[in-house]
Amino acid sequence: MKEEYRKEAQHVEEAIDIFYLFNNAWKGIRQFYWIFLIIISISTAAGYYYAKESYRPNYEAYASFAVDAGVSSYSSSYYNSTTIKQLSATFPYILTSGALRQIVMNDLGLEEMNVSITASAVEETNLFRIETSGRDPELVYEVLESVIKNYPEVAEYIIGSTKLVIVDDSGVPKEPSNQPNLKRMALSGCMAGIVLSGILLAIYALTRKTICGDEDVKKIMQIKDLGTLPTVKMKKRRKDKNMEVSLLNQKLSPSFMEGIRTLRIRVDAKLQEISAKTILINSAVQGEGKTTVAINLALACALKGEKVLLIDADLRNPSVSQVLHLDTNKKEIADVLEGRLSWKSALISEKETGLQVLAGTYRRDNSAKLMESDCMKRLLEEAKEQFDCIIVDAPPCTVLSDAIILAKKLDSVIMVIRYDYARVNQILRGSESLADTGISMIGYVLNAVESGIMSYGYYAYRYGYYRKGYGYYSKNNQNVELHKSSEE
Repeated sequence: MKEEYRKEAQHVEEAIDIFYLFNNAWKGIRQFYWIFLIIISISTAAGYYYAKESYRPNYEAYASFAVDAGVSSYSSSYYNSTTIKQLSATFPYILTSGALRQIVMNDLGLEEMNVSITASAVEETNLFRIETSGRDPELVYEVLESVIKNYPEVAEYIIGSTKLVIVDDSGVPKEPSNQPNLKRMALSGCMAGIVLSGILLAIYALTRKTICGDEDVKKIMQIKDLGTLPTVKMKKRRKDKNMEVSLLNQKLSPSFMEGIRTLRIRVDAKLQEISAKTILINSAVQGEGKTTVAINLALACALKGEKVLLIDADLRNPSVSQVLHLDTNKKEIADVLEGRLSWKSALISEKETGLQVLAGTYRRDNSAKLMESDCMKRLLEEAKEQFDCIIVDAPPCTVLSDAIILAKKLDSVIMVIRYDYARVNQILRGSESLADTGISMIGYVLNAVESGIMSYGYYAYRYGYYRKGYGYYSKNNQNVELHKSSEE
């Protein structure tokens, strides 16, 4: 039974690997199709251009004739059996010999012979054919005439007196014997471009290492699975502007709400276990959904009755106030960190849940300096006394140093990992950077997933996202299907 189980598991793993490669290849096509089109177009044009530029017209002239070796009639049978064989053997040699070529060059006043000469004999007859070819049609025919004229002189030393009787003559060639095969070369270039694109796509598919499930996370680090958030797809109508991915939007799918509820329960349990109050929500790279997770986790805790403070510490790309439709009334968190405003006076209350928010609307380039300020330290210390939970949204840990600075001031961190998005080495590097600060890494959330794709023994997902509160949509009659994202 164990052996059968191993074979079945191996078969499933191989099928998964094949699916993973095809999935990567499909993503590569969608992401780099324009590069592949450029490669194919350039290679096709290169093939066409090469065929056109390398084409050299070649002209051919020929003459067919009979050779009369002056044999008497009484010896005709001997002629037929012996002389024809001798002519057939020596005729091509004489025509292509250096002696005849030199005579022809002297006859035409040529310094070099740029015309090729070939000869052939018709078996069992005294019929022969001379062909000359080259780039100059006039010269090609002149060489042919000179060969016919001077052949008897050279042949006399070998087979005796001969006479050429012309049977057929091509005359001066008017059309080249070769034509540029532009279509074939263009097609060859196109195929070369396709092959090159295929090689690049294969390299991409084989080397692209992303997180496609819990098993992938376990391979790179020991961290608790806090939950999975599914995709959010909503149809927008003309007068409906509430398209944010938050628990305040009643149009969210039950699966998303259940995912947030599961996340809250697991986070609460973990915080009680380590006696922590502050949570850093972070990701390895931009676009993994950390802000969406931070907002909805804060809302879920507030709806449960907890006193929650949500801090938008992503000062270079603030978006929390926009998602929650909060009016900061010029109460910027940056002003608090610069000491111009007390943190209590900058608090904004979300009306439906009572969630308290410290947010901003303007980009600040000195964010790292503000994260290190005494004002931030004092803010966190005082807020711990008044709130049950403090959730901090910060820039990705591999992009800016802000998250690393904050990690030294906070109790715990949750990594948001978007399905099949960031590379494994980026996630690992970011997690190690956070772990080096000594912060407690309580787990990860698998985000950006779409139900229905089976991978590694579980359902995988892909998660749509919003960018600063604006949706990406495609019109279909009067309805618009919106894929929101949490790219912060």
